[in-house]
Amino acid sequence: MNSAALRFLRQDPRCACVLVAIAVFALYVSHVLQKRKRAVNAPFVGLDIKSSRKRIQKYVYDAHSLLKEGCEKYPNGAFQLQTPDGVKVIITGKLIDELKDFPDDVLDIESTRLSLPDITEELDYAFATEIPPTEEWKAVKLHPVLLRIVALVVGRVLVGPSINRVDDWLTASIDFTTDVFVGAMILRMCPSWLRPVGQFFVPQIRRVHKHHAVARRFIIPVVNERLAWIRNGFDEKHEDMIQWLLTNGSEKDGGDPKDIARLQLLVTFAGIHTSTMGVTNTMYDLAARPEYIKPLRDEIEAVLADTDGKFTKQALTKMKKLDSFMLESQRVNPPEFATFTRKVMKPITLSNGTHLPVGTMLQIPVGFNRSLFDSPDEFDGFRFYNLRQESETEANKHQYGTVSKRFFAGNMIKAITARFILDYEFKLADQSAGRPKNLRFQATNAPDPTKELLLRKRS
Repeated sequence: MNSAALRFLRQDPRCACVLVAIAVFALYVSHVLQKRKRAVNAPFVGLDIKSSRKRIQKYVYDAHSLLKEGCEKYPNGAFQLQTPDGVKVIITGKLIDELKDFPDDVLDIESTRLSLPDITEELDYAFATEIPPTEEWKAVKLHPVLLRIVALVVGRVLVGPSINRVDDWLTASIDFTTDVFVGAMILRMCPSWLRPVGQFFVPQIRRVHKHHAVARRFIIPVVNERLAWIRNGFDEKHEDMIQWLLTNGSEKDGGDPKDIARLQLLVTFAGIHTSTMGVTNTMYDLAARPEYIKPLRDEIEAVLADTDGKFTKQALTKMKKLDSFMLESQRVNPPEFATFTRKVMKPITLSNGTHLPVGTMLQIPVGFNRSLFDSPDEFDGFRFYNLRQESETEANKHQYGTVSKRFFAGNMIKAITARFILDYEFKLADQSAGRPKNLRFQATNAPDPTKELLLRKRS
């Protein structure tokens, strides 16, 4: 320490106390982290990269190769990766099934079930407003269009018809999704210890607070109105998540309407982000493989003929070929290469002897087990449809909605995709380039939002 620094500390002893406290805290955190690393008796992947900083950079820009290496070395075991969010333990192969048997107080697995209302009218409105009909081929950047279509449909399910089409709410829900996603990527580039301060210098994170204010402005009056109805004994039903929260928790637990507004944005983020990626990937894959369009269109038309054109839950369940194509698209282009993020709440020892102490963060790899399917490198849009025909047991497996685990997201993605197939002809804008390549960042595998498809309204 130089003499100028010493003089400064003598002049302001409080600063010296703060620095000492920070140093002690840093030593304590380092001790805890080292202790935790020793407690998880699973090998690290990437230790051939000697620098911790460079190992994290490798994960940021090429998590796929690290996950692939780990899955090949430890196909039925566990391994650890150093990530910007700390150490993650990756569980592979047969051990994955063991995780399903642990209760919520051991692994923080939470499940939310929300019924899907009739969204046919909302689909009609969304497509009519976001894709004006044209009989000529028109180049369209699909991703931003889908963001608004998905936001409208998600909003119908979450906040109901009185709010979801209002411009301020629609803008806030879309921008919240984008700002959280981009802001999180920027923060992950920073060391974890710097993020509490770094967040104040990321404009996307600052805008998140404004989006919360918009949510409160719209949601709180609706919540207060419905609570008043409940207190006065009126049994007025609404098919949206606000009502689900009031019925299943908030009123009974004395919840704050502000908490409901905050939760609405968080669920909106999950719904818009994952659903837009799912539809975009499916549309890219369909445009690259036009031979699937007619059989899928025939199935959709046959199913909707029995429901007067309405996208009911039962109708969507019957679209088995479409379900298969979407699931194959997700198999080949998973939104993330590592998912099922869980925190260990009580110590776990797996059958192979791997010990997982409290606080361990778990994930499972996606798309690396090549032994699960025949010809895993081949895109077979009806792979899962054919598997479901093999027996009664298989008939209830291999479904898109059960894989996505996003309460209403699976059926909503299917409905939006079906409407595209019914109402539009589409093809790749650049046939020679083939299917647009996805963008990879850390374990995220997202469709390129800048690519175009050629669209025209079907006659």
